[in-house]
Amino acid sequence: MKTVVLGMNNGLMVYWEEVKEAAQYYVHLLISDRNRRQEVQNGQARWVEDEEKIQEIALVAVERNTKYYSFTNLARIDRRQVYRYDRGNYEEETGRNNYIYVEAEDREGKIIDRCDKICCQVKEMRDGSALWCGKK
Repeated sequence: MKTVVLGMNNGLMVYWEEVKEAAQYYVHLLISDRNRRQEVQNGQARWVEDEEKIQEIALVAVERNTKYYSFTNLARIDRRQVYRYDRGNYEEETGRNNYIYVEAEDREGKIIDRCDKICCQVKEMRDGSALWCGKK
């Protein structure tokens, strides 16, 4: 199933192509967290990332005639604004991401089609202008 996710101001919009036999669609919103820590190996410090932990935070059932859904009131979680006296203002990754995937269910309750999990990012307004964060 072809699916597109767009970042919008404090939200995400997903739309997909129709599956003829679908009686209902399910839209899943997931959040992931991957901690990053510094370890010393052979006398050298290097960054090591833990396994990504994914949690479903929303599951929405959408009727068959509707082929889009918007999640609103979401925060931008993939990056954060940091100030360091030696670098000034800059953004750094948080290790968190949003994912969306859509499933099509037939009249008998079987999942007949689904898209791959799509990593997506929320837009945010800063100083009156939108910052595009798009898909990874």
